[in-house]
Amino acid sequence: DSSKKAGDEAKKGNEGFKAFGDSMKQLGTIAAGAAVIIGGALVAGLAKTVMAASDAEESMSKFNVVFKDLSGGPEALAVEIDKLSEATGRSKYELIGAVGALGDLFQPLGFSTDAAADLSLQMTSLAIDLSSFNNMPMDEALQRLQGTLIGSHENALAFGVVINENTLKAEMMANGTDKLTGAQFEQAKVQARLNLLMAGTTAAQGDAIRTSDGFANQMKALQGSMQDLAVEIGQKFLPAAIEAIGKIREMADDAIP
Repeated sequence: DSSKKAGDEAKKGNEGFKAFGDSMKQLGTIAAGAAVIIGGALVAGLAKTVMAASDAEESMSKFNVVFKDLSGGPEALAVEIDKLSEATGRSKYELIGAVGALGDLFQPLGFSTDAAADLSLQMTSLAIDLSSFNNMPMDEALQRLQGTLIGSHENALAFGVVINENTLKAEMMANGTDKLTGAQFEQAKVQARLNLLMAGTTAAQGDAIRTSDGFANQMKALQGSMQDLAVEIGQKFLPAAIEAIGKIREMADDAIP
């Protein structure tokens, strides 16, 4: 009986150890899976920051080319953009991209680099306010402003501004530019559209700063800060990422018969 009892106890002990082992194996599997998920998330997050840094680098490159002849250099305009970013809580890299895109629109229309810089900064500030006032994405507000300036007047309706041939002609007559011809006439039309936009959006102007304490603009400010932080982090890893891509391309080229 005593030997049978001892055997039963040993059997129970073995079963207990086996159960414990199975539990530890399951725990190890779970831990390994969690590590893979966390590691994957970290890699994905790092990749996003590198892409953000790359996009910012492209925007900055375009900005520097567009405003290379600016009095005081592109750096002078970048300082003003920093001020606008701080005042409105928007990403400075997003604003650099917007100002660069607008400058690339104004200069081919005949505006000097300095004039294009002033107008681009003014329109970017207006886009921020219209985005805030109309609860509209910044990109959409910017695209609608660009469309309006080149003659797609239906875009202005989203801001409650009516621009048509009659209002445009009246504005140009008031400015004494209705008798111009050629490139000067086209430039005068852009200026007239800009004037009509500014006159028709007075209620929205300054809205981003006025309502900066509201939830919507606080969220936009947070998103802007996170966007800039992502760029700053990504810039530290961008050189290594470029080097890694170069090596992968070399390996791919070597593998091609």
